[in-house]
Amino acid sequence: MLRHQEYLDRRERRMIITYHDNMYVPPDQEDIQLLALQQALLMLKNLYQDKFEVIIGFYYGNYKTIKAYAMNCGISRQAMSKKLHKALGILRAICFEKLENLEN
Repeated sequence: MLRHQEYLDRRERRMIITYHDNMYVPPDQEDIQLLALQQALLMLKNLYQDKFEVIIGFYYGNYKTIKAYAMNCGISRQAMSKKLHKALGILRAICFEKLENLEN
């Protein structure tokens, strides 16, 4: 069981993807992506308080891995990963909706 958990931890570290899309924003253009993200986070906080706390707790907490965050919350790594991905999916959908509204 311990070897399997070590395998899952190594696999999770390899599966982390960094996206470098739209890294450069010209100084004269307003950053509508950041504005859309801020509005989406505010909307997520109002509609899904528990999902908002999962995202903020992980990204602004002092946790390097999902496993460390899950241990602090008292649940398994798989359950925390599922919670986090579900919350990020909701945030992504709201963010794209806000971005579409801002572009028009």
